[in-house]
Amino acid sequence: MGISKDELNVLLKECQLNKHNNPSYSLSKLHAIIDDLIVHVERSHEVRKVFGILLKDIIQDEMQSISSHQQIDADDIYRQMILFSLDLLCRYLLVLEHLISDNDQQQHIGTPNNKKQKRSFQICYMDWYINERDEILYLFTNFIKLDLRQFWHETERLEDQQIGNTIVDVCLTMIRNNQFSSRARTVKDYLSFILALTIGLFRIEEDSSMKIIQMLQIQEHTATIYSAAIICHVKHFRTDTLLERIINDMCHICLSPSIIQSSASNHSCRSNTSLANTQNETNSTRTMAKLLDELSIHISDHLINYINRLLDLFDSDCLQMRNCLLNVCVNIIRYCSSLSQYKELRGELFFLIIDQYFLDCNVHVRSHAIGLCMNLVESKLIPIKFYCHLTQATLERMNDTSCIVRKHAIQLAIKLLKFNPYTDRFLPIGVMLDEYNAEMNKLIRLQKLLGQTLKIENVSNNVNKINEREEENDLDNQHVLFERIVEQQQRVCSMYLTDESLPSFEQYNAEMSILIQLQSKLNNCLSTNSDIEINDDEEPSEKATRLFDNMVKQSKLVSYLHNATDFCNHLRRFLFKDAFYLLSSKVTSDVLEIIDFLVLWSTFECESAIYKKLEQHMFSLIWSNDKNISNAVLNAFKRICLKIDEDNKDDKISSKQIIEKLLDQIDLNLTLTFEHILKQLLSESTSITANIFHFIEVLLDYYLELTIHNSKKHLSDDFLKQIRQRQSSFLQLISFVIPYDKKHRLSSHFNTIIQNLLRKIDTENLDYIRYQMQIISNLLITKTSYNIPNEFYDLIIKKLLDSNIQSNQHSWINCMKQIITILFLREPVQISANDLIMKFLQSLADQIQWPLDNIDYQSKLNDTSWKIIFIRMLASINTLLTQRIQKHECNNLSSIKKIHKQKNTFITNDDDDNETNNENSFISSSSAAASPITSTVSRQLFDDEDEDRIDSPEDHLTFIQPQQSDLSHLENELLQLNSFFYSIEKWIETFIYEDHSLYDENLVLTSILTCTRMMYVSTILCSKYVDRIFELSKICTYSSVRSALIVSLGDLLLRHPNILEPFTPQFYAQIHDKDLNVGETALCTIAILILREMIKVRGYISEIALCLFHSHTPISSIAQHFFDELSLRQRGMALFNVLPDIISRLSMNNICTLDLFHQIISYLFSFIKNDRHCEILVKRLCRQFKQASGDDRKRANIAFCLSKLNIKTLASYRILKENFPHIMEKNEQNEDDYDKEEHLAWKKYLMPVLNDIERRLKPTELNSSKSLSSSTTPKRKVSRLS
Repeated sequence: MGISKDELNVLLKECQLNKHNNPSYSLSKLHAIIDDLIVHVERSHEVRKVFGILLKDIIQDEMQSISSHQQIDADDIYRQMILFSLDLLCRYLLVLEHLISDNDQQQHIGTPNNKKQKRSFQICYMDWYINERDEILYLFTNFIKLDLRQFWHETERLEDQQIGNTIVDVCLTMIRNNQFSSRARTVKDYLSFILALTIGLFRIEEDSSMKIIQMLQIQEHTATIYSAAIICHVKHFRTDTLLERIINDMCHICLSPSIIQSSASNHSCRSNTSLANTQNETNSTRTMAKLLDELSIHISDHLINYINRLLDLFDSDCLQMRNCLLNVCVNIIRYCSSLSQYKELRGELFFLIIDQYFLDCNVHVRSHAIGLCMNLVESKLIPIKFYCHLTQATLERMNDTSCIVRKHAIQLAIKLLKFNPYTDRFLPIGVMLDEYNAEMNKLIRLQKLLGQTLKIENVSNNVNKINEREEENDLDNQHVLFERIVEQQQRVCSMYLTDESLPSFEQYNAEMSILIQLQSKLNNCLSTNSDIEINDDEEPSEKATRLFDNMVKQSKLVSYLHNATDFCNHLRRFLFKDAFYLLSSKVTSDVLEIIDFLVLWSTFECESAIYKKLEQHMFSLIWSNDKNISNAVLNAFKRICLKIDEDNKDDKISSKQIIEKLLDQIDLNLTLTFEHILKQLLSESTSITANIFHFIEVLLDYYLELTIHNSKKHLSDDFLKQIRQRQSSFLQLISFVIPYDKKHRLSSHFNTIIQNLLRKIDTENLDYIRYQMQIISNLLITKTSYNIPNEFYDLIIKKLLDSNIQSNQHSWINCMKQIITILFLREPVQISANDLIMKFLQSLADQIQWPLDNIDYQSKLNDTSWKIIFIRMLASINTLLTQRIQKHECNNLSSIKKIHKQKNTFITNDDDDNETNNENSFISSSSAAASPITSTVSRQLFDDEDEDRIDSPEDHLTFIQPQQSDLSHLENELLQLNSFFYSIEKWIETFIYEDHSLYDENLVLTSILTCTRMMYVSTILCSKYVDRIFELSKICTYSSVRSALIVSLGDLLLRHPNILEPFTPQFYAQIHDKDLNVGETALCTIAILILREMIKVRGYISEIALCLFHSHTPISSIAQHFFDELSLRQRGMALFNVLPDIISRLSMNNICTLDLFHQIISYLFSFIKNDRHCEILVKRLCRQFKQASGDDRKRANIAFCLSKLNIKTLASYRILKENFPHIMEKNEQNEDDYDKEEHLAWKKYLMPVLNDIERRLKPTELNSSKSLSSSTTPKRKVSRLS
């Protein structure tokens, strides 16, 4: 019978009076009525307050009594009071938890008005419940922290397991509800501590384990709390009882899916479908994996005992579990790294990670395994004998299909190289082999010496005469043991070949293990047997033991050298086979990571031929459109060439060392790439740039010292000697940095530089003169007011004319180009640049008696001297024409800018001036109408150079006539009868139709380039030779000539578009030239012309699309960059407008394979993101589908294109539905019946698209779309699909 509230109040007052003096009495009274008491506590908030304060005071007093152990021989009383206290705390906590949970549910029930009225009231109570529960938990924690086991015997468990199970249930309930205050971390610590100590005190590990595992299956957030409880239990009670039960239950459940389904059905209301069960299984396994991960971090030493049981979980289908077990293995490896007794276990775990999980079917597991190995390598926890094995497995993963795995594999290779235990610099393979053989011979000599010490004779040297069935007992004889050791050593030696190929790591390790075991057994025999016959005075046992110790050390050294050689060879093979592929990858992460690898490799081996090729390829990536790649190349150049490490920016950089490195790079024959990298480097505004500019100052000091002996600083004679040995590269470097010399230090020495060159002109070679003139021309570009004496021009021209025909032709031509450039930059006073060059040409012509009296020049071309001078003359003509055209166009551009600047002045003139201007405009318009090409060129030049554009034609027509007259004057010179240029043109007219395979390549190249330069000037000559030029671009034997013709044709296309327009198909056809370099040049030229809007995108752009997936990576990269850039022009319209034409042309037979067509369309359609563009494209493609009647392949291709469009609007769906009806009524017949092939194409590609769209459509929209007429399309705002 229950007690009333009044009786309860009397009892509570009585307990309050005795709580300090006799807390045991109060506890007994409260526990006697605990059931009725709990009922009142649940119902009345006032009772809860009184009972809570009373219970806390009583427990506090009882804790003091237990701590002091005031009563003697009162263990039974203390036992009873402890159980009463635990029961009361547990029941009260359970009440508070129910109140918190119920109050949270009531907040979401009721009308909005009721919610507002009750909200403040409920929040107040909720806060009190949570604070009260937290205080009781704190009290519970302090109470259970006491040494309660002192009142029980060691072999005796606490009575009343029901209380213990209740405490566990209360803790699990609180964890499941997950209703914690702002002190959630502290409360969770309380719960985990209470849970751990309760399980240990009451010895209820078995029951608690299953409860924890079941909770883990349905509560993902509980793993951290339970792991803390298990760790606390293990450390507090120093036993693995709970840990063992948890692991066994976990493995049992993970390996028995049916148990998961049955247990989960008792704790959730999910449906029993297979999908729900699979999802539940994955969630529970993920939570258990998190629990194991936490345990491995803190108690790896205890998990070692159960590693064999845990390894059964490696076959789990849950990737989180496999990743977790990888973490467990790595944590155990870390723990075992300094413990010799776990050496074998550590090796087994290494093999498991490398051999199994580097090849896991899941990308994330493979990536995670590689990432963990990176941490082990950084911590230097990889044993030396596993280093080669891990390196080989890592290099194999660089060919993985996943980019993230490849990225981590390259990062691991970088770590392996950086932290390798072998060397900090790789020696040549020959040196490493010699070192290995020398140490191996030392080992053999030690063994022979040991045999002589033991007086062993007739030791067999034949490796094949080994008795594999020899019993172990026969090895007790030391003579037989030594014979086996020698034989086994020879077996190991025979495995090593003289070339670079080495035996596998596993085979070598197995043979070396046998050898070490035999040597160890012989060592034991020598230490125990004392009856060995000795003939000399020396102690044979001591000598043999010493020799054997040296032999064991030598064997370890030989094994170490073998592993080091194997490690180097693995990496060298990777550089030779896979590094080029990764550098050419279309995935940015591959390129960035391999660049970092090559930067590190340069510190180990920078002189090998393979690395030099890779370095050149890497530096050429500075031209990449990807800013990340170009920046990475720039940083690599700093670290490799300039020794600038971004991690050590404060270190002073040696300018002399920078100069040496830059000179090395110039020698790599990468002039354009090197110059571009240097420009990018000097354009940076960083702290490193200040060091670079300091290097420029030192560089110019060396130049002045080398040139005019006038440097203000004392410079090292040794370094000057090195510079003189490579002065051509040094002068080229000077010419590069002149534009970045902000102080213009060479300007004041300009005349001295000229005079110094004139003094050395007879003694120096053409390369020296060429680079000095390049420096002079760069100085003239910065400032044109310098005076150059006529003697300078006369001596340079004389040097060229008197040059021996045996001198380098390339050097002669470059030197000639430099002097002509200087002539047009700074013309002589007494004679014009054109007249001086014409005299120079006439002198060359006199040397070969030009012009020839007859057309028969075959005999002359057989004369080597005549041919070389003739090539020089043609190259000089080409350079002269180029410089004159550039000068006229630059002058014309200056006039354009000047007239545009005076535009407003003309408007403010009086009426008479306006009439005059109008007359001039009319005259100019007439001339412009006669030559529209000139107007186009002028406008193009202006647009490229100036940001301001001319608004009307009248603004720029007034200055078209000067340019036309200049070019006409130059054309008249070419066509003038009996002139020098006329004779050259007549020779070209004959030579251009010859069979060029019979002539020298340089002669053909120079002649044809001269011809194209004349064609650029003269419209008549262009019309005359254009047919033959395009024919030569296709049939010419020399690939260099075809490449040069592609570039020249690009210039001609700008100059004479109307003449070259009929040859557009042949121009695009050069993309598919049989020589890949020619095709790359053609593609690059066409792409630049289109992107700079110099030519229109014509119907042959499909030829560029065919290159998107070309086998030659540079070609495919250019094509992809072209379409990437085209998609950004005109808000995507530039690419959108050409897509139908590309689809139509690629659909023709024999153009491309079906797979290639699918790849191209998938790539191009990824740029169509505008809904309106998508709608228009759907309409166009549907029209093409109907028009392609009878062309099955074209219809199938169009259907595939429609399937690849990302249709998101209802209007696009309606258009598609109108043209391709989804459902046909039985008696209904469509006007345009599709044949069998059309239906197959529609069903294969478009049925999934229609189904997917209809799945996303709202029912109302779907019905409205069906009711629309098939002949009209609604003209309204595009509505996106839901």
